[in-house]
Amino acid sequence: MKKFIIILVVLLCFTFSFSTELVIEFQKVPETSYVFIKDKMFFHAVTLAETIDAEYKWNNSEKSLSVWWNDHYIKFTKDDESVLLDDEWIEMTEPPLLIDNRFFLPLLDCCKLFGLRVVVYEEMVQIFTSETNFCYDYTINGGIGLKFDKRISYVIKKQTEEMIELELYGARMDENDYEIVPEVSGIKKVKIEATSKESLADYISIKVFLDSNISLIPVLENQNTVWLKPTSSNIVRDSKKVVVIDPGHGGIDIGCVGKNKTYEKDVVLNIANELKKILEQNDYIVYMTRENDTYIELKERAIYANSLDADLFISIHMNSASSNGQYAKGMEIYYYQWLEWNYKIRLSRIYSKDTLTESFIKEKIDNKILMVEESKKLAGEVVPFAEESGILFRKVDQQRFEVIANTEMPSILVECNFLSNPEIEEDFKSQKTISLYANVLFEGIDSYFLNN
Repeated sequence: MKKFIIILVVLLCFTFSFSTELVIEFQKVPETSYVFIKDKMFFHAVTLAETIDAEYKWNNSEKSLSVWWNDHYIKFTKDDESVLLDDEWIEMTEPPLLIDNRFFLPLLDCCKLFGLRVVVYEEMVQIFTSETNFCYDYTINGGIGLKFDKRISYVIKKQTEEMIELELYGARMDENDYEIVPEVSGIKKVKIEATSKESLADYISIKVFLDSNISLIPVLENQNTVWLKPTSSNIVRDSKKVVVIDPGHGGIDIGCVGKNKTYEKDVVLNIANELKKILEQNDYIVYMTRENDTYIELKERAIYANSLDADLFISIHMNSASSNGQYAKGMEIYYYQWLEWNYKIRLSRIYSKDTLTESFIKEKIDNKILMVEESKKLAGEVVPFAEESGILFRKVDQQRFEVIANTEMPSILVECNFLSNPEIEEDFKSQKTISLYANVLFEGIDSYFLNN
């Protein structure tokens, strides 16, 4: 019992009161039914089950919740990222938590698992049990528009140099497959499929196949249309260093929230854009995991950087604190905490069983151990520039964050400062502060390459 109380206190220390509103089918959800843990929103599981009219059963000895809905079965267990969906084990990004004897599930994982439509609109996170329907496609200037009859959001499931895949939960179509061969330069074809993989309900997958040297950034227009507009990507690498910048969160994942409802996802994108500009001015090649308000699956961010054979990976975030957030200040930097069994599990989530030979695994492990040491060096290079600039530096530490766990190059996750501090929240609305943090990160990156 004592151990449970200590764990609960620790959790609540990371829970802060400056949150946004959660709405289901235009009805505001009581604040007692959702919490923010660090920068993740968790939803009370029973409230969710009752909202979608699902059967459920709590097992107190196992600390597990079983849910029956839409002719499917799913089982969640406290502190376990693995979920049993019918007869198959799948992974969530965050484990369920027991807080004050109430069972909470990570919101974004739930929306995917239950096929619920979720959008961020008018400073609210809105969940809809009603589906949106794919209506039609049309040609726009240099691209394609995909029209739906209700508000939508999408997740980037995969992105390579040849293809980008989007998933739209809570979306349906009359046909199982729909293919577009457009008269648009750069796009070979668009394949739209109805699927239910790793979900209790059907949703739509959109795969856009691209010509070589073409990139594509999907844009959400008018809350119900996806614009697919390709652009040329003729980057000559030569001997230039390649840096991948990962602005944390995005789209339906707002991150932590300031008192005045400033979203982490917006602040870190501003910092990332400024850092990209400075790096490019200094002859670096820069890629962004996201360039607009889009959510990309965490492991996909790392896979994308690996596919580019990048030299560095920088994930940018804002920190959060308790309701006494005004006292929390300072930058923190994290690199991957090496643990062999943990890393092997992550490899199994990315690569097929046929690929995971003994020699392949050993090669990946040897490289990751080396990259952990390089990541520590990279973090150390940033510290003096932060301190010289007047930024309070709190610590360099190790964590097993997924976004830096799967990378194959020196990688750090930077918590720039505490957005839950009202003064800091206001500071990050100014270009001066955005530039300050971007310059500190640039100086650290540049120093790392000069010294290594």
